[in-house]
Amino acid sequence: MAIRDYRKVQRPPAAGTLVGVRLQPEALAALDAWISVQPDAPSRPEAVRRLLARALATEGAIQATDDRITARAQAEPNPRRKPRA
Repeated sequence: MAIRDYRKVQRPPAAGTLVGVRLQPEALAALDAWISVQPDAPSRPEAVRRLLARALATEGAIQATDDRITARAQAEPNPRRKPRA
């Protein structure tokens, strides 16, 4: 029996907040299809991060460089967002 080398999967360098998302089969299939055409075949979480960065950059909410998110400073807080305790 061969000994396997289990290595920790690398996460983004900065600590962040875990956000769990449940996807319907159609959305998951679309995500997997997008992953399959990427040259580096990112993991599902990395694919979601990249697509989120692109979507937010398109909306003008953030500046995205190399699929990394840098939030723009907002003059006033979002009134629909509940403050964290």
